[in-house]
Amino acid sequence: NMKIQQLDVMVETKTFDDVFVKTKVSVQFKIQRDTIYDAFYKLEIPYDQITSYVFDVVRAEVPKMKLDDVFV
Repeated sequence: NMKIQQLDVMVETKTFDDVFVKTKVSVQFKIQRDTIYDAFYKLEIPYDQITSYVFDVVRAEVPKMKLDDVFV
């Protein structure tokens, strides 16, 4: 599918001031024409790989922030 796609990921983590937050991260992506082969044959489960990356980034960054700063 060459259209822009969206993947919604629900992530729960704790902020710097010890408040648990559950947030939805929406990732929009599009497969580039010159990487169609790689996107189809080299990625085993692309949605799971994107979800894993989102979890890693959010869980690394949000604990450094206070609750008010998360929603700015």
